[in-house]
Amino acid sequence: MAIQTINVGSAANSGGGDPLRLAMIKINENFTEVYGDVANLKIVTGTSGATGGTLAVNAVQGDLIGQDSSIIVDSSNNTVKGDFIGSVFADDSTVLIDGVGGTINAGALTGALPAIDGSALTGITVSGIAFSAVTGTPTTLSGYGIADAYTQTQVDTAISNATSSIVIPAGSTQSVDVVAADSTILVDSVNGTLNATTLTGALPAIDGSALTGVTTAFSNITSTPTTLAGYGITDALTTGGALTGTGLEAEAVGAGVADGNDLAISGGDATETNSTGGDANITGGSGALTSGNVNIGASQTTLVTIGSGSNNVDFPSGTTVDFTGATVNGLTVTETDPVVGAITGLVKADGSGNISAAVAGTDYLTTVAFADLTGKPTTLAGYGISDAATLNNMAPTGAVDFTGATSIDFDTVTINNLAFADISAKPTTIAGYGITDAFDGAFGSLSGTPTSLGGYGITDAASTGAETTFTKDVHFDRGVEEKFQTLTGQSGVVQHNWNDGHVFYHTTPAGDITANFINVNLTAEYATNVTIIINQGATPYEITAVQIAGSGQTINWQGGSAPTGNANGIDAFSFTILNDGGSYVVLGQMVDFT
Repeated sequence: MAIQTINVGSAANSGGGDPLRLAMIKINENFTEVYGDVANLKIVTGTSGATGGTLAVNAVQGDLIGQDSSIIVDSSNNTVKGDFIGSVFADDSTVLIDGVGGTINAGALTGALPAIDGSALTGITVSGIAFSAVTGTPTTLSGYGIADAYTQTQVDTAISNATSSIVIPAGSTQSVDVVAADSTILVDSVNGTLNATTLTGALPAIDGSALTGVTTAFSNITSTPTTLAGYGITDALTTGGALTGTGLEAEAVGAGVADGNDLAISGGDATETNSTGGDANITGGSGALTSGNVNIGASQTTLVTIGSGSNNVDFPSGTTVDFTGATVNGLTVTETDPVVGAITGLVKADGSGNISAAVAGTDYLTTVAFADLTGKPTTLAGYGISDAATLNNMAPTGAVDFTGATSIDFDTVTINNLAFADISAKPTTIAGYGITDAFDGAFGSLSGTPTSLGGYGITDAASTGAETTFTKDVHFDRGVEEKFQTLTGQSGVVQHNWNDGHVFYHTTPAGDITANFINVNLTAEYATNVTIIINQGATPYEITAVQIAGSGQTINWQGGSAPTGNANGIDAFSFTILNDGGSYVVLGQMVDFT
């Protein structure tokens, strides 16, 4: 600062000089500057006025020359030679060396430092050092002194609490796994699957026409039919139907009863057709007539016919034919020659009237093969068998063994009272049953799927078309976009419809605006924020008042006064609205983005 001169006027008491107070101010300011300069240059003399005192210099500009004319301080290259006492300043008055405090200004250092033992260094900020070179690093957030970060336990708890209420908007591409509290994956977003093992409750109605790979125990199926017709089976033998075929072996075996019981075939006709020429054997017991009886027409009044046409009735050797108590019809015995002499046993006639004793095995059969019998009946009734099952009416009470059957034809046969559980070697897959049109298990294969949560019967999900209340924190890993409404050329009372969002953008306004908020569904003890942005022109306008459904509200402006708009700028008016028990509290502020 230049020296300040006191105006003393043109003459004493002329009244043209500086006022006394102004003059004293100038004096004080001059002394202040002089004192500051003197403080920088202090000569300390020796005792008793002796010469050779010490010069203490706080700030030196230019070279400093010793008595021997040698340069102590070289200002041209900023170097110091020899010893000196005092502080050292740079040209911009920055203290380089503090002679009073005995310190060096580290902030003015340039270049690389020499090797320094850093064991006692404090308050050091460094850069360019790899973190891996730092030793003794802590292993916890608290070890680093970090107090504003969440620990892993806190984050895990927050995620666990939040996942129960996370709702991904319809159409979102966000992939989110849903995990239960025990870490069980419920929804696998990577593979796009739901964990079926965690399903509880009843499934909604599903069209099972395309199901595949579904297996279940027959015992778990309810309302099973009790008839073959109930299962839609048309090619099985029913207990009241006709049994046809070859190689049929029937045994009557009851519980605790040995093989050899009588075989009863009763009712209807029993027809055995053997086109290959083999024998048709009716046996009793375990062998051919070795035990048990074969009763043909026993206790029956029907005709039993054995053989027909040229067929023979053969009684094999050893066969006993008992006609005791029987009536033999149609038997004619012709005798043309008197019996000569006494003949014991059977006799024979030679066709010429000669009768003689018949020789067993030569003249008459001692055994007759059944195949040699002629005129054999073709039905059980023809044999007089009344206790056997016929092809048209078979009702066995024990097991029926088809082990030796060559083929069994069940075409057009209805099987009643056959339990599915009694069928052995049942397939274990849908393909094993030959079913090709079963459901493949894919949700996309379902037809007629609902298009709404209500269609699935879901009542606890957030809907995009209805208000949703979250009772816990909601975390979004990505940004959230909010819809805004554009209003052009507005002034006066302007409706701002909350159904169109909470952000409104005004362009080319025509005057000040009263914001009338409509469709306000703010629940009591809840709050929300509304932003109104005005893109100003040459004449700025403001939001001067707020209404809710046409009812005026008091605006509590930040700082206590309404803001002023800015020409050719962008002003953002923000309102925080609270529903305090049915009364609204409106807090307003404006941010200038000019």
